[in-house]
Amino acid sequence: MDDADVKKLYSALAITVNLEAQLTNFLSRGGRAGKAWTAWLKTATVDASQKAQMKEALTALTSLAKNVKVVLKDLDKATKDANKTTLAKYSTGKEYRDKVLSKQLASVRVWDQNGTKFMTSIAKVVPPFAHPNDKAVDEKATYTAVKNFLHYYDEMNKGLAKLG
Repeated sequence: MDDADVKKLYSALAITVNLEAQLTNFLSRGGRAGKAWTAWLKTATVDASQKAQMKEALTALTSLAKNVKVVLKDLDKATKDANKTTLAKYSTGKEYRDKVLSKQLASVRVWDQNGTKFMTSIAKVVPPFAHPNDKAVDEKATYTAVKNFLHYYDEMNKGLAKLG
């Protein structure tokens, strides 16, 4: 692999630090946010459509919570495995991306898809984090962590797409 591809690859993989930070934040706050949203769902006076959307968001949130540790592990492995010895086995960055990273980052892609489901569902509801409530810290942090993860994941994919 030539030096230009190595630089592009390292640049794209450098974003994993941001992804890991968002996942860690989600890990520390997601459970409490899920409990708060579940409690809100039971007590709030919302229509059936909003209840269905919140239940869909909570299902996606549960899926995110179950897989967060696997995603963290896979991101760490992807960055550690991208060393010069490993990269020397591939003629182009595109080949490395297609043969190695696509497999290593499969769980990350699924987490991104579930995060999108969560964001789409929660946007259709008036959830507790939309209200000026000092007690909604975990809800706000969880929402922001998922939102930021989706942003950084897109940025990483743009960088990986530049490999040729």
